[in-house]
Amino acid sequence: MSLSLRPHYNHLVLEEHTNPGPPVIVLAGARQTWDSLNARFRAIGAAGIFSNFSTAIKFKIHERDNVPAKLGELDGLFNRITILNLAENLRTMIMLSALPDSWDQLASTLLGTIALAGLTPATIIPRIHEESARRKEHTSSNRLNVIKHNNTTSLTTQISAQVAKINRQVLLTTLRAHVVIPMEEDVDAATTTVVVAEEVTLLMAKEKEELTL
Repeated sequence: MSLSLRPHYNHLVLEEHTNPGPPVIVLAGARQTWDSLNARFRAIGAAGIFSNFSTAIKFKIHERDNVPAKLGELDGLFNRITILNLAENLRTMIMLSALPDSWDQLASTLLGTIALAGLTPATIIPRIHEESARRKEHTSSNRLNVIKHNNTTSLTTQISAQVAKINRQVLLTTLRAHVVIPMEEDVDAATTTVVVAEEVTLLMAKEKEELTL
């Protein structure tokens, strides 16, 4: 496998190139070629480094964000400012400060149980992944409970309606056993309501009289 460069990139060709024809970089020198290209076209000045550093220290993850994924973005910023040689524990503290406010307890626990010398991204990231998985599971469980509650409420309402209907039928049957009233299908709703009310009153008066005797 080889990589050919156009003539105006000749200044990047390795000195050991001896093949005739167009410049060709052999695989053994790929790393040196990449470093040369990177140094020429991707060099970041002081302003660019400061911009990335400022973005990193102000980085904030919101409650609804995917926390592990966002930490990956923050780590990408750190990779752009490696020239600053930030201490591992400093990078770790920046990561912890970027966590959502509801994660403060985890941050406090990590800071209180890990010595400063051992405070590294490699130490805290697994704990953050565990916490993220636990929170997702808890959220799913809460949603399931809400669904169950709503279903139970709906079922209770339906049962109450059925019970009310049954009670009304029982009341009508009881009244018909004591007195003769028009059948419900023979009269309109208003007439039925009046008749039932009158018969209930008479029935209650009769029962009270029997208790008195």
